[in-house]
Amino acid sequence: MVIRKTAASLAASVGFAIMAAAAFLVLVPTRDAVAANACDAQLSARFIESAPRDRFELTNESSGDWSVANVTLDLTASNGQLIFDTESGGIGVEVFQPFRQEDASTAVLADAMLPADGDDTLALDFDAFGPDAQYQFTIDVDDRLTASDLGQIRVTGGEMAGSVVTVEFQHSDGRAHTAKGQFDSQNTVKVAMEGCV
Repeated sequence: MVIRKTAASLAASVGFAIMAAAAFLVLVPTRDAVAANACDAQLSARFIESAPRDRFELTNESSGDWSVANVTLDLTASNGQLIFDTESGGIGVEVFQPFRQEDASTAVLADAMLPADGDDTLALDFDAFGPDAQYQFTIDVDDRLTASDLGQIRVTGGEMAGSVVTVEFQHSDGRAHTAKGQFDSQNTVKVAMEGCV
């Protein structure tokens, strides 16, 4: 009798262990599933040369509850040795324009590290920048080439190329990922985790 009870208990324990293992496999995502989810985090950026203000458009193209926490734009490695021309005088050429958020923006800016005249980086922190939202700002960008494509007051795609955009993505579950991308010669960049674009 004792032997039968032990065998039945053993069978029940084995069955429970199998069910628990199956539940664990369903509830805990595999490494590929987590990687695929991280690939849902994407931001596109576009630079538009214009007068009197140059425009940057940032769009959160993420899915799966990925928001953009912050964006840093670094012109240091640009082919045109670009700078932000925000004040009269200084090393910029002729027209100058300070940073200005545009009305078309649907993201909510929390704080900004704005460039001083002649600087080559700026950083934006967001309170809300969810999927499909966009943030637009204008500023003046000049190149410092002695033989620039259209003169130092105007910036071409070839001169913007090499500029780096760094994005911190934040998921609603608390995960965060940081990714970088470089502007191409068409004045655009897609920022996503390595291997996702």
